[in-house]
Amino acid sequence: MVGAKTPLTADKTEHRYEVVRLWEQPKSLFTGSLGLLPLAVIANPQSDKPEQVLQAVAQRIETIQDTQTRNNLTAFAALLAGLKLEKDVIWQIFRSEAMRESIIYQDILQEGRQEGWQEGEQRGIEKGRKQEREFILRTILPILKQVGFPVERILNALGLTMAEVEDEGGEQEDEIS
Repeated sequence: MVGAKTPLTADKTEHRYEVVRLWEQPKSLFTGSLGLLPLAVIANPQSDKPEQVLQAVAQRIETIQDTQTRNNLTAFAALLAGLKLEKDVIWQIFRSEAMRESIIYQDILQEGRQEGWQEGEQRGIEKGRKQEREFILRTILPILKQVGFPVERILNALGLTMAEVEDEGGEQEDEIS
């Protein structure tokens, strides 16, 4: 059933719209048009199980001649199916090759790779800075201690203890050898 009409007033205009809850709509509403086909997966399955609906959607998508359209609809349907089904079921129904060829899948994959690369780069920079700081401290602290400089002030300002600096130096020497 379609929701009640809701008014939206902005400046001098008034708009009325109805909220349509896709999951309450019959799947037949979405199976008549290729563009709406992926939405059938989250529609009210009536007597069918969600797996059966997804299987029917997959079979209909497989009949599409245009490869890019077929792959994109496969990706959309699989993404929406994730709201109702386990990923193993989705991967069993859809061929992974078609999913991987989808521009949507490729875009999501590229975004994930970019985020992973940035996170890895940031971790590497942080680790390098820490190692550099510790190396400098291990090199300079003994000299400062020899001349009687209170190195504890430097360590406190850096949030370190002498034991931590000495322990890190020993661990790094072990890794090198």
